[in-house]
Amino acid sequence: MVGGLGVVGIVGGTLAGSALTLFLLRQYVSSKWGYFKSDRNLKGQVVIITGGNAGLGAEVVKDIAARGATVVLACSFVGIGRQREYSWRKCVN
Repeated sequence: MVGGLGVVGIVGGTLAGSALTLFLLRQYVSSKWGYFKSDRNLKGQVVIITGGNAGLGAEVVKDIAARGATVVLACSFVGIGRQREYSWRKCVN
């Protein structure tokens, strides 16, 4: 024993300290990342997006369409693409 702590106490304290350090480091780094913001007018541009029916791609489609571009959505399932198209038209217009 070291100073009244067993091996479990030392390992537990080390893990807790490491976890706290990683958490604080992530908070600091993510505060520096910020968000990408662009108001560039894309009217007259044609943009083809793959993977735009869900997740990050869906958000990109909304942003690009809101800035005036014609968006071509390349996806595997036509049904899902049509559903997304309807929801995006409501957001953009």
